Amino acid sequence: MKPTLDTDSVEEMITSANDSIEEVVDSLVFIDSVADTVYSPGIEGEYGEMVEEETDANETTNKSEDSNEIHDVVDQMPQFPGGQSALLEYLAKNVNYPVAAEENGIHGKVIVTFVVERDGSITNAKVVKSLDPSLDKEALRVVNSMPLWQPGKQNGIVVRVKYTVSVQFRLN
Repeated sequence: MKPTLDTDSVEEMITSANDSIEEVVDSLVFIDSVADTVYSPGIEGEYGEMVEEETDANETTNKSEDSNEIHDVVDQMPQFPGGQSALLEYLAKNVNYPVAAEENGIHGKVIVTFVVERDGSITNAKVVKSLDPSLDKEALRVVNSMPLWQPGKQNGIVVRVKYTVSVQFRLN
């Protein structure tokens, strides 16, 4: 059984995402992604802490030139082909609810972080908020099967960027 995602929910998530983006940009805090269901502002502990980082322009420029560095915040965040709504659609269409989890009534969200590489590929996917082993495995499968993304850029240079998505599992 596939999880459901109605049009109103998608529109609400996109609206919330835009509000979250503005708040994050305004406060210059650490972010992992750019949408409400994808980005959870204020999460702490096992998911990571909000971090304010002060750097001068030279330090930022020097970091951008390190081709192996994984960035948390960049001038242009990576983007799923077709944008945020296409990402939500992709997740809704490609997640297969594990039978055991469905039979046991397990539902909720699994949060996964990954790196969008300079070529747009996805690497280093890992669960940072677990729900159930079968749901965690399915979330990782879907994230690892995503098509190439448009990579992120810092100072006009394509860089590696850490990104976080929340995969919702809902029972009907």
